[in-house]
Amino acid sequence: MATRTMKKFLALLLSLMMIAAVFVVPSVAATDDLEVTVHYQRSDSNYDNWNIWVWADGKDGGQQDFTSSDSFGAVSKFNMDVAGIDKIGFIIRKGKWESKDTDGDRFIETAKAQDGKVDIYVLQGQAEFGYTEAELTSPRIKKAKMVSTSQIDFTLSQEANLKASDVTVKDSEGNTYAVASVTTDGKNGSLMTSDELPYGKSYKLYIDGFIELDVSTAAVYDTNEFEQKYTYDGNDLGANYTAEKTTFKTWSPLAEKVTLNLYSTGNGDTLIKSVDMTLGDKGVWTAEEAGDLNGVYYTYTFKINGSENEAVDLYARAGGVNGDRGMIIDLKSTNPDGWDSDVRPEFGGNATDAIVYEQHIRDFSIDASSGVSDAHKGKYLAFTETGTKNSNGNSTCLDYLKNLGITHVQIMPAFDFSSVDETKLDKAQYNWGYDPKNYNFPEGSYSTNPYNGEVRINEFKQMVQSLHKSGIRVIMDVVYNHTAATYDSNFNKSFPDYYYRENEDGSFSNGSGCGNETATERSMVRKYIVESVVYWATEYHIDGFRFDLMGLHDQETINEIRAALNEIDPTIITYGEGWTGGSSTLPSSQAALKAQISKMPGFGAFSDDIRDGLKGNVFDEEDTGFVSGKSGLESTVKSGVLGATDSWAGAPTQTINYVSCHDNNTLWDRFTNSCPDATDEEKAAMTKLASSVVFTSQGVPFFLGGEEMCRTKPLANGKLDSNSYKSPDSTNSVKWDTLSSNLVSDVSSYYKGLIEFRKAHPSLRLTTTEDVNNSIKFSEDVGDNVVAYEVSGKPNGEKADSIFVAYNANKEDVQVKLPKSDKWQVCVNGEKAGTDVIETINGDTVTVKAQSTMVLVLGDTNGTPDNSNPEDTSKVTPNDNSNGVNTGDTSTPIVWFAFAGVALLAIAGIVFVTAKKKANR
Repeated sequence: MATRTMKKFLALLLSLMMIAAVFVVPSVAATDDLEVTVHYQRSDSNYDNWNIWVWADGKDGGQQDFTSSDSFGAVSKFNMDVAGIDKIGFIIRKGKWESKDTDGDRFIETAKAQDGKVDIYVLQGQAEFGYTEAELTSPRIKKAKMVSTSQIDFTLSQEANLKASDVTVKDSEGNTYAVASVTTDGKNGSLMTSDELPYGKSYKLYIDGFIELDVSTAAVYDTNEFEQKYTYDGNDLGANYTAEKTTFKTWSPLAEKVTLNLYSTGNGDTLIKSVDMTLGDKGVWTAEEAGDLNGVYYTYTFKINGSENEAVDLYARAGGVNGDRGMIIDLKSTNPDGWDSDVRPEFGGNATDAIVYEQHIRDFSIDASSGVSDAHKGKYLAFTETGTKNSNGNSTCLDYLKNLGITHVQIMPAFDFSSVDETKLDKAQYNWGYDPKNYNFPEGSYSTNPYNGEVRINEFKQMVQSLHKSGIRVIMDVVYNHTAATYDSNFNKSFPDYYYRENEDGSFSNGSGCGNETATERSMVRKYIVESVVYWATEYHIDGFRFDLMGLHDQETINEIRAALNEIDPTIITYGEGWTGGSSTLPSSQAALKAQISKMPGFGAFSDDIRDGLKGNVFDEEDTGFVSGKSGLESTVKSGVLGATDSWAGAPTQTINYVSCHDNNTLWDRFTNSCPDATDEEKAAMTKLASSVVFTSQGVPFFLGGEEMCRTKPLANGKLDSNSYKSPDSTNSVKWDTLSSNLVSDVSSYYKGLIEFRKAHPSLRLTTTEDVNNSIKFSEDVGDNVVAYEVSGKPNGEKADSIFVAYNANKEDVQVKLPKSDKWQVCVNGEKAGTDVIETINGDTVTVKAQSTMVLVLGDTNGTPDNSNPEDTSKVTPNDNSNGVNTGDTSTPIVWFAFAGVALLAIAGIVFVTAKKKANR
């Protein structure tokens, strides 16, 4: 009886569900799975090697192929998980980025789906696409842009003579705005409205006989009218804490309503209360809550154009797990013991006195051979441990860095980023961190407790403090040029379209290659970046900033950053990548590009010239350079020696010389690819030669952490990873046991010696182009693949009478004539480097061994010692305005390659991508 009753009940329930389903409007929100069909038409009907790169907004992308055809053209059908996603990005490309169908990214709106399916139709070379074939063939409005509160410019798919009565403008609430006049010139037109179009609303343009189009409003944010009306110059945005009360301020001038939400935890359903905020001057919303709110989490809900979105405060200085909520914080409670007396270690006094070592926080210590305690492996606190050893007793990590002699560690992105799920740190996850989420508090996955916002701040500060005590300054790699998400980013939720550049058609400009680029030229974006940099320099005692894709920033923003840092401490160094990751709408004349670095005094740019000149073109893994056998590159090397002051640099202080970094292959792997027949000994010789050019050239020397340890990045399939941004630890981690190899130990010691020699000789660290021109003279008639020069005149306080440097890239020894016959003391050759005299040359010629460098000195070989003293860090405080500026034998790289094989095979199924991230670097 009970069984029959149950069956009847289930049958009734099923029937009710089926009836209900009839009345439910199909929506993509009802399912996480969306079937996407792309119809693509090329005029030549040739679809060979064409495919689609597709991604859910804010997530990684992947390739989809065209697998069939219809009457329109080629067809690709695939499913996407679109849970919580409004947009799907796609690029139609040939091969692996050989070319693109159009420059910009395009986005499919998931709301267009019907019954869990969406079709789009794309014509070759046409940025606009349709959700039906008719949309492409019918007359339509191709572009519509609001350029002022009373003017809209538009472009049509075909010419038309229009009058005002043919045109209508409506907002999202259905209100109609009268059109006073229309002018057309062929397919282009412009209309003026009778009344002003209010800021903050979305508009649609209707023209008789044409398919309507949404009006892009982003351009109006560039007008002087908007800037003057809404630029806020206060320095109190965010949560301003005291024990008695907390005042919250956020900027969103076009919001209809903003609500403050208070939570007891950083995740979960723990809402305490919501408070309506009050709109004040310049578009700033304010709320005030009494009591001690330290440790309470919060968000804002913005109602804009009738839609409500919850977002993290852009100015939040602490956050919960995964950065999904901000946290109110008493910053003094986050300071480690002795933080108030933490100081910036001294180094020489100018940017050229810096020796920069790039390191990813997880890579540094996650390997078992690091000797770091298990609780601190891959964490900020790994930088606080001393006495760590590898399995053979060699010093590792902090002790190793201190012994190496570097002046600065450049940590790869360490503010809160998106790609690592901090709630699942027991699972294998990895990312470089070039996917920013929250800019003003540290990444939680590097802390011992990502759930407590106070912990990550305290441990980050402990890392900085420990490095400072060891005489090493800290540079942050900062990524202000784009965000991980676009439509759903905290920026876009706070104020849609303001923080990002847009193309003419209203799509997001994608100069980063990551889906968007920030509009740094807008006053409140510039203000945000400058204040964020200043905050890290003061609250965290950061000593320098490396700007990712600096070419996407405008020069005025860069110069304002430098001016603000000079007010804190002029010894803080700043530099960046003087290029973009793709086409940008920012005019090149305004962009902070390498070629225009002289317009940005105090900022440096990476020299891709010396990088490619030494090892070969970075985009061709098999290409060779000066040190690996290519002839005809002597002039490129000479320009590098001069710190590019003969070409693009305004001064040698603006040139960052390097031969490898986190991008692309490691130096060792590059030689493996480009010189496949080279022995380990030959690759070690090339590594020494390349590094000796970097360390004896004018400018700022920079190298990838582990480059001096013949670092390699192997994949499970036996290949070498050239883009390891999300590859496993087995690929990315620093293998400290390699230091026990005689070969690796020798190369590491060579780097240490080069650093020692450079520190001892200020004539290698010149600061003006005038000194470079007056002091350096290149030798003539030295033969092919040889560069030799003398530095004389004791510039920059040099004590040695003369320094002579010769690079021999040939596979045979060469004889090089010295500037004069005298007792030249050799301090660097192909085997050793340092300030100790290796041998004395009596005469006017010297033999430079194959693929090696020789450096000889007349007079004082110890020169003028570098000013840094790891044991005395008491002279420059973080916030002052002072003028002080800043062994055994077990395995070679080949052997440990095999040693890692077992672990690598275990991850053989991992799919890695030649990512769109930084693809154009």
